[in-house]
Amino acid sequence: MKTIQKNYYVCEICGRTSQNQDKIKECQVSHRRITDECEIEQVYDRGKVEPRLLKITCPDGAEMVFFNSKPL
Repeated sequence: MKTIQKNYYVCEICGRTSQNQDKIKECQVSHRRITDECEIEQVYDRGKVEPRLLKITCPDGAEMVFFNSKPL
């Protein structure tokens, strides 16, 4: 009987796995990161403690919007 050992590479950001190292390198650089250079806009509803909406604009112009599904 033969045994076969396979190496898997794992994206440190999302956990994707592949035996192809180049695919995982591409995956890691494709993720957007929130950095100090990003602008963050917070939108609150009257009287609420947590923001209803976060709008993040990256230096390259890309935008990410996150909604709070259960604002307090």
